[in-house]
Amino acid sequence: ATLDEARAAFDAALAGDVITFAPGVYRLRRALEARRPGVQGAPVTVRAALPGSVTIEVDGAQGFLVAARWWRFENLTVRGVCRNQSFCEHAFHVTGKGSGFAAVNNTITDFNAHFKINGSGGSFPDGGLIAYNTLSNGSVRATASPVTPIDLVAGNDWTVRANLILDFVKGGGDRVSYGAFAKGGAARTVFERNVVVCEHLLRGRPGVRVGLSFGGGGTGKRYCRDGRCITEHEGGTMRANLVASCSDAAIYINSGAATRIVHNTLLDSAGVQLRYPQTAAT
Repeated sequence: ATLDEARAAFDAALAGDVITFAPGVYRLRRALEARRPGVQGAPVTVRAALPGSVTIEVDGAQGFLVAARWWRFENLTVRGVCRNQSFCEHAFHVTGKGSGFAAVNNTITDFNAHFKINGSGGSFPDGGLIAYNTLSNGSVRATASPVTPIDLVAGNDWTVRANLILDFVKGGGDRVSYGAFAKGGAARTVFERNVVVCEHLLRGRPGVRVGLSFGGGGTGKRYCRDGRCITEHEGGTMRANLVASCSDAAIYINSGAATRIVHNTLLDSAGVQLRYPQTAAT
């Protein structure tokens, strides 16, 4: 029922524990950190008993830092409330040993990258699931930082399924933003049954919006899984997605080998773009 109780529960978590927030609004200025592992089949679960009953307001760089295996988050509302939008980077930062992560049926608003996934200390978070979430922003993000609701770098075997992704407009820097991408030498990502509307309520703003991507804008070699990024992505599938109202490509493949693009519906966009010799797609 308090953030102190939540931190104590996170710090003492054991495989199979269920941490349920009491209904209410919680203001986070320092991330809740998941550093004790669950196990496959018995994750540590963090949840609201009823969707909409718990709101986590994040006034800082990130809401949840997940650096241990098999944590699951469900039914939460997470909202960035930073006065300076550059400070509200991530609702969830999954890094290092955070394999087996799952986020299901959450509503997440007003972040630059609602989910950030990346390696750390030579470990990479693999086998994650992001499903049935609503990800949006209520205004143009006044930042030069990357604006991508699902920003996946160097993790393998992730599934991104049946999410609603809306209004990810970047107001600073190069003004290029993406609904979701996987890059950095990642492999076997599946994007399926997502609805991505680049411009829903935020229409006609300057900049470039891309729907779904393997490869994104490319990755610095030191962040790549193999340290080289010979390909940005390999063996990915985009299946049965609806992508609409994008000022640039609905689907963009940058150095993506062995890609499958099947049964997608693309409306009011520049369609599919395949770029660089490393790219091959069916």
